[in-house]
Amino acid sequence: MSREPGFRPHRVVVLALDGLLPFELGIPHRIFGRPKDARGRHLYDVVTCSVRPPGPVGTDADFTLHVAHGPEALATADTVIIPTSYELGPVIEQGVLTGELAAALTRIRPGTRLASICTGVYVLAAAGLLDGRPATTHWAHMAEQEAMSVRTFTRRFREEVGVSPGQWLTQQRVERARHLLESTGLSVDQVARDAGFGTAQSMRQHLQAVLGVTPTAYRRTFRAGGNEVGSGWVGSGWGGSGGTERHGAVGALS
Repeated sequence: MSREPGFRPHRVVVLALDGLLPFELGIPHRIFGRPKDARGRHLYDVVTCSVRPPGPVGTDADFTLHVAHGPEALATADTVIIPTSYELGPVIEQGVLTGELAAALTRIRPGTRLASICTGVYVLAAAGLLDGRPATTHWAHMAEQEAMSVRTFTRRFREEVGVSPGQWLTQQRVERARHLLESTGLSVDQVARDAGFGTAQSMRQHLQAVLGVTPTAYRRTFRAGGNEVGSGWVGSGWGGSGGTERHGAVGALS
């Protein structure tokens, strides 16, 4: 990107964590990578970095991504965005950062704008960056009503329900999507919107993870008279003994 004297685009640094969703990693680039001023200059400079030196970062798919920048890029950011990850581990389960993640976040300059996508908000909470500050998520209002911090609410919610608020919310959305696919003729895009997934791709990823089939395949099999798709899915898809937990609440930049 060319530079002109006296002009510096706003730098957005996207922190790519292991277990990321490739689609959501690309969201900041789609949003901030295109705007230009009247002279055709890019208003934002978007850079992706890792908590480690440049190299591969795992995804929730069967491939890795090569990230060209290490954590030092965080020190150059005007805005830092933390997308969704399915492998946050102690960040979600205990509300604490891993050593390398904590070290990376210390590089962020005071006054830098911070944002997250979906479960990335847990990173901000575990870092203490949300303490005493308003934050918009799909479940924060529940914590406010119970007069407790998001971190405490998340821990108690998991103790009572067995899954995180994000997992529970996704579970409800999957149930809603199943019902709509079974009982209506709505298009896959309409079902995704009505179920709260936002996009068909997001819904497809979640149904594939929980049920092992795409929305179209689920509808086709169900209407063919087979209700066997996803049988036993609650135990196998949402934790419990021997379960594989998936974190997938849909959230706005927050």
